[in-house]
Amino acid sequence: GVHAMKKGGGVVKGIKTGRHLGRCFMPPSAGFIEGLLAGRSMTLTKQDKHGYHKLTVQRAREGDMIDFFDGTGAPAVQGRLETKFKNGDALIAPMTTQTLQATLPLTITHTATPAPTTQMTTATATRTIPRLGVCVGMPKGNRADWLVQKLTEIGVDDIYPLSAQRSVLAPGEGRLERWERITLEACKQSLRLTIPIVHEPSILSKIITSANQDTYRIYWGSMDGSAVPLQDALAADRYRLKPVTPQAMLKTATTTPTTTTTTPPTPTATPQDSLAAVLVAIGPEGDFTEPEKQLLQQLGAVPVSLGPRRLRTETAAFVMASAVSLAL
Repeated sequence: GVHAMKKGGGVVKGIKTGRHLGRCFMPPSAGFIEGLLAGRSMTLTKQDKHGYHKLTVQRAREGDMIDFFDGTGAPAVQGRLETKFKNGDALIAPMTTQTLQATLPLTITHTATPAPTTQMTTATATRTIPRLGVCVGMPKGNRADWLVQKLTEIGVDDIYPLSAQRSVLAPGEGRLERWERITLEACKQSLRLTIPIVHEPSILSKIITSANQDTYRIYWGSMDGSAVPLQDALAADRYRLKPVTPQAMLKTATTTPTTTTTTPPTPTATPQDSLAAVLVAIGPEGDFTEPEKQLLQQLGAVPVSLGPRRLRTETAAFVMASAVSLAL
């Protein structure tokens, strides 16, 4: 949601409010958000790591407002800290519909995130835009952390750490857990409602062999002379990336005070022809090997160029993902 409340607090429809403390993640299994939606006051405890941050680090006090989200794409639910107990826990009261309308004038919804898989994730039937995945040979150090953060902020749904033949980083379990924490914090900062999936590291063939070219598109970052500019590749796919519905086609009719004419629409793809997912593939610092490039070609991946300059792995991945995200 988009919040209208100032951080300094105020009065909302007769309810005295304190500060607005931003977002707090609560997994669906906790039943916390479900309880608030049912009109029940729920206990936020310091034993929960997310509750600990609000109650101890941010020093939440009575009257403060907190937005709770579960990462599935459901709208965030706002609660008011009603009572602060001596042990540091707190009772969170649900907001009324009228108060929610005053504090959250805009609601953004997304489709729930599916379970992780080592292959490309299929979009659900209710999602109106393709899922966006990034397959990338992760760079070393905090550059990989930066990339995970930025991919989350721009709306990437799936992050596939690539174990390529020239990879310089082999992420362990500890690194994957760190990246999951980074995605959660980036969701809070960017007001995103769905948490991207950071998949287990895998080789290129396992990540992309499930791709069906009738429903998937793979854009492969390439420095080869045969690569087409990324903007041209996106333009060629524009009606599958963002199909025109019959309702939108009717809007092509133009009316003047004296005559009414209908402009024939450009040939378009129907919603049934839309892509289920788009994958951006970026090699490691040493680029893809020739066998890996041949595999991409065999699967119909489109080699695209980002211009004449040689970019770092994380820069190329971020630029490509941003451009594709804006085209969806």
